[in-house]
Amino acid sequence: MGKIDVGRDIDCRCTRCKMELAHTIIAMVNGVPARVKCNTCHSERKYRAPKRAGKTTTKRRTTTTTKARATRKASAYEKEEQWSALMNKAQAEGRDGLDYSMRETFEKGQLVVHKKFGAGFVMGALGATKIRVCFRDGERVLVHAR
Repeated sequence: MGKIDVGRDIDCRCTRCKMELAHTIIAMVNGVPARVKCNTCHSERKYRAPKRAGKTTTKRRTTTTTKARATRKASAYEKEEQWSALMNKAQAEGRDGLDYSMRETFEKGQLVVHKKFGAGFVMGALGATKIRVCFRDGERVLVHAR
């Protein structure tokens, strides 16, 4: 490739022609072409370096495999089984669920009824102000004692 200078030709993507074509350099800034003029359609534009042949611009689409779906489905089933076992145990002991409020204090083994998540079982505390609660769709961390 020859010396890059004003008045010389350079390959550039023409946005009007939608192809990489020869352009004439009109202006340069710090040794880099700034404005070019298409030799085919004679339109002026900002210089855009040509795309490399080996480089792809599209992202690879990731797909979920059947095995991953089956694993996710099995883990959801296990979570619901765990929740059912805990709820049956609590009902056999005759415990009532308390309405969840972040101002209330809960202890391990209590039943909690949340507006959005439904009935849950307190699995344990995570520090002074957080609890782990097992709901039908999985475990969640909730705030308490505030």
